[in-house]
Amino acid sequence: MKKKILALTLVFALALALGIGGTLAWLTAESSQVVNTFTVGKITLTLSENGSEYDTVDQQYKQDFKILPGATDDKEPVLTVKKGSEKCYVYALVTNNVKLNGTIVATPNIDTNQWIKVGEDADNNKVLYRYHQVVDVLTANEDASLSVFSQVTYSDTITQSADDLAALNNTTITVQGFAHQSEHVKLDGDGSANKAAYEQFGITYVAPTPIAP
Repeated sequence: MKKKILALTLVFALALALGIGGTLAWLTAESSQVVNTFTVGKITLTLSENGSEYDTVDQQYKQDFKILPGATDDKEPVLTVKKGSEKCYVYALVTNNVKLNGTIVATPNIDTNQWIKVGEDADNNKVLYRYHQVVDVLTANEDASLSVFSQVTYSDTITQSADDLAALNNTTITVQGFAHQSEHVKLDGDGSANKAAYEQFGITYVAPTPIAP
């Protein structure tokens, strides 16, 4: 019944238009234009180090330490996601070359509740960490500064022998940062943020050895 009433109404309207104007023209209408502009989002990530000066020649932060057995030095690399950046996963690659006879003798105090270990390359002493949550500063009023660690402690197995001192001279701990969009992105598997981080740093993923029950 509703369909019939609608049809009759349309016929009446058409007849009325013919009677008044004597001619019939198609009624047309044009909506206002809707423009969808697609832009590429951006992520701005910087690395700095509290207490260090930036070397403009080598383009890196440097800090010289005097290694002493059992001592602790303040060293704080900071990854900063600038406000307005897209929501992202933030990664820190820590390469530790402070070694004696193949054993690392300087340990950064990385908070593993904040930085989750997601990969490693044991041969090159590289460990990849991901910040424990998505960093969201898209509409924030300030940047997000993420401290990777704040101190480095030296093993008490180090001696003051000439051999040890020579082996440790000019050794380094290097920190590199990487950020990956988090929206509509998986963490693991093909096309994932983790895989992109592995490829970015050229490391081979080695799953940590499970703890026996």
